[in-house]
Amino acid sequence: MFLGIDGGGTKTKVAVTDEKGNLLYEGKGGPSNHLVVGVEGMVNSVKEALSSFEYREFDAVVAGIGGAGFERELNIYLAKELGKVVKSKKIEVRNDCYIATIGAIGRRKKGMIVLSGTGSMIIGIDENRKHYKAGGWGHLLGDEGSGFRISYDAIRSVMSYWEGMGPATALEGALREHFGLSTITDVVNFFYIKKAGRKKVASFAPHVINTAEKGDFVARTIIEENIEKLLKGVGPVKRGIKDDYISYAGGVFTSSYYKKIVKEKLRILGFELREPVLTPIGGALLMSFEMIGILSDEVMENLKNIK
Repeated sequence: MFLGIDGGGTKTKVAVTDEKGNLLYEGKGGPSNHLVVGVEGMVNSVKEALSSFEYREFDAVVAGIGGAGFERELNIYLAKELGKVVKSKKIEVRNDCYIATIGAIGRRKKGMIVLSGTGSMIIGIDENRKHYKAGGWGHLLGDEGSGFRISYDAIRSVMSYWEGMGPATALEGALREHFGLSTITDVVNFFYIKKAGRKKVASFAPHVINTAEKGDFVARTIIEENIEKLLKGVGPVKRGIKDDYISYAGGVFTSSYYKKIVKEKLRILGFELREPVLTPIGGALLMSFEMIGILSDEVMENLKNIK
């Protein structure tokens, strides 16, 4: 049996397959970003996700964990802690962005993705599985094109309108409807008193994108400028991996409008946006099969069914 784990800041998803990639079990648990819930919280969330599944030992486990970073020493430590509740012959922990990249490019030796969720980055791997990235600096320093940054810029644009420094925008009504914010004081309290978190702020992004799709100039400008800034990282990552294959991952891409804009701007830069081969958890499972050395065409086809 093989276990793939996709653990982030809000939930943990697990999938178990047999040696042919047939799905045996799916489960969900709480957040597993150890920077948010601690290592014990990470372990407990994985344990929760597996609580309804009876097993003796896995042949290989690969976990993509938010906050795991890209440092080998940290990931070895997290794998050791995970081994306290998950019995397996082999356990490997990677950053969740890494398994998303592997999943998106499938069996290709190298490639990259545009990642846009609550945060954002461009990340790629070369034929030696070495990673290259641009962005991913977090919401205070970057994350252009992400759910958080799009929402943050939209809220600021409404505040500018209220103070007579910016144009009118339908985002004002969207902000009032989604968060109940209708004055500068409301917004200031939302951020400084209520301490609105990244996920909370990012939840406004679908409304910003929808407003842009309806033709609002301010919203459309926010979306396009954010995407342009994010895509500046494509060139440097391409030079690192020496390949121009590019796909995508992340919740913001559930918007067909957002994906269309990314595709158009990549085409101008000379790139073609490809559909992901597998989901991030599919990428974790692919890696687990590679660890054992039995990845086949049949396995790949079955892994495509795992969402």
